[in-house]
Amino acid sequence: MVLFYSMITTKKGVNEMSRKCQLTGKGPMSGNNRSHALNATRRRWNVNLQKAVVMIDGVPTEVRASARALRTLKKNG
Repeated sequence: MVLFYSMITTKKGVNEMSRKCQLTGKGPMSGNNRSHALNATRRRWNVNLQKAVVMIDGVPTEVRASARALRTLKKNG
């Protein structure tokens, strides 16, 4: 059995994957909400994605990157 992973193509022709940092590959984490009665319900912690223009090989490119990755880029130049 062969599985194909489909990517969403926008009108600009940019391939985007939902809720994943394009620079670091960080994605959402999962876990449980815990009430006072210790009931467990599933939940997700999404990545703080921001749209930014980054120079890649001298070409300005719009990416969806996590805020942490953008801070690291800003710090390291």
